[in-house]
Amino acid sequence: MNKVLYVVKYHDVELGHINRFMKRTSMDVTMLSTDEVTKAIRRSFAADERDPIPPREQCYLAESSFNTLQDLGLPIEEADFLNEDELCYGYNNSYFRCDWRFN
Repeated sequence: MNKVLYVVKYHDVELGHINRFMKRTSMDVTMLSTDEVTKAIRRSFAADERDPIPPREQCYLAESSFNTLQDLGLPIEEADFLNEDELCYGYNNSYFRCDWRFN
């Protein structure tokens, strides 16, 4: 069975845009719900706003991007971005760990 995987890694330029937006907006983005932030990030996996968001088990967010977004103060949780195997068997299970995912 062929399965398409979607990988998102925000580059420094994109993370800089997000950081500047957070500093300039009058809205306290740290008060957004985890669901709202997760949904916005998951939109990055679609080609554009007309495309549906791919299934969660096919989406991989780079750990470096996740950590930076969390460091910026966005309320996101790692469990919202783990794939099906990691959720079922645990992230630290070496059999299912995909180190390339987090580069």
